Amino acid sequence: MNHLAIELSESSVKFTSLRENIKVNEYSFEFYDRTENRYKEQLLQCLEDSGLKNQSFDEHSISWFSSKTSLVPMPIFAESNALDIFSLSFGADTPTSDIDYNRIPENNLVNVFEIPSWVKSFFVLRYPRAVIQHESTMILRQLFAGSMFQSKIVVIPHSQNFIVLMAYEGKFQFYSIFDYQSAEDIIYNLLFTLQQKDRVGQAADLLWCDGVGSNSNLLENFEALFVRVNDFKTIKLKKQQDFILNSHQFCVS
Repeated sequence: MNHLAIELSESSVKFTSLRENIKVNEYSFEFYDRTENRYKEQLLQCLEDSGLKNQSFDEHSISWFSSKTSLVPMPIFAESNALDIFSLSFGADTPTSDIDYNRIPENNLVNVFEIPSWVKSFFVLRYPRAVIQHESTMILRQLFAGSMFQSKIVVIPHSQNFIVLMAYEGKFQFYSIFDYQSAEDIIYNLLFTLQQKDRVGQAADLLWCDGVGSNSNLLENFEALFVRVNDFKTIKLKKQQDFILNSHQFCVS
C-alpha cells in the first residue's frame, strides 16, 4: 500500500511518501509568496521538483494547520452549526466557504476550523479521494487510539503558533493554540496551562513534534530551558518527530 502524506500550513508544506507504513521519501518547502494563485503554482512546482507529480498512490492524506480552530462537544455542535460556532470564537470576517469541521467520535468532539478554499480546490482536483483534516483532529485521533495509561502532553510548534494538547488518566483535558516568538514563550504558556489545570507535579510524557515551518533550533532551546524548571521535573520530554506523520494513518484506515 503506497501512501502520500501531506503536512500543510500557510507557511510551509511537507510531502512524505510511504510504502507499507515505511517512510520512503520526504520533501519540504517554505512558501515565499502567500497569495492564492501563487500557492497553487508553488505546490505544482513542489510536486515537480520532488518527483511526486507522476507517481501513483493508493492513499492520500492531508493535515492542515491553522490557528483558528475550536473543539466543541458533539451535542453543542448538533444544536448549532459550524458558521455560528466559528463566528463566536473568531468573529464574522472569515468567508463561509473557508469554514469547515471534522467530527472526532473517539472524544465526542467536533473540530471547527478555517481552511482556505485554495487548499481544497488544489488537492481535491488532483486527489479526489484524499482525506483532508485539521492537524489537531488527526493528532487527537492518534492520541486516543492506543492505551492511555500514561498521561500525555503534546506540543507541536509551527512558524508562529504552537499546539498544546493534554490528556490525563486517559481523559482529554485541554486543547489550545498559542502564539510564540521564542522557546521562552512556549515554556511560559505550558507552565501557565499546567498551573491553571492543577497538574503541576503530576507525571506525564511531553511528546514534542516539529510542525511544518517550525524553527530547527527551537527544540534545542526549549530543552535547555525545560530541564531548569522545577515544575517540569515530573514530566518526561520525548522527541517524536514523526508524530504528525503517524497520525495520518489513523485517518485513512
